[in-house]
Amino acid sequence: MSSMEDSRAEVARLREQVAELSRARDEAIRGRDDLLSAIRQMPSAIALVRGPEHVFELVNDAWRGFALETAGGVCEDARGGASWRPGTAALEEWTI
Repeated sequence: MSSMEDSRAEVARLREQVAELSRARDEAIRGRDDLLSAIRQMPSAIALVRGPEHVFELVNDAWRGFALETAGGVCEDARGGASWRPGTAALEEWTI
């Protein structure tokens, strides 16, 4: 094989790898979206938090209802220092 043919073969191989990685990424995104959708629809109150500051990453509708009815306090978003008090829409910013 000539150098040019080797280069063309390598380009073709790399294009196939890129296409395969793109398909895998799309499948992973669909799986993540399906999981998040299922969590949001669960009747149990669910809040996913991260780190020692317990930053909200995801809350479902049941958790929102629980927080509005019973928590009555302040939840703090450690990323920006914003706080959420029952009856405000700030919590929407914390959902994925």
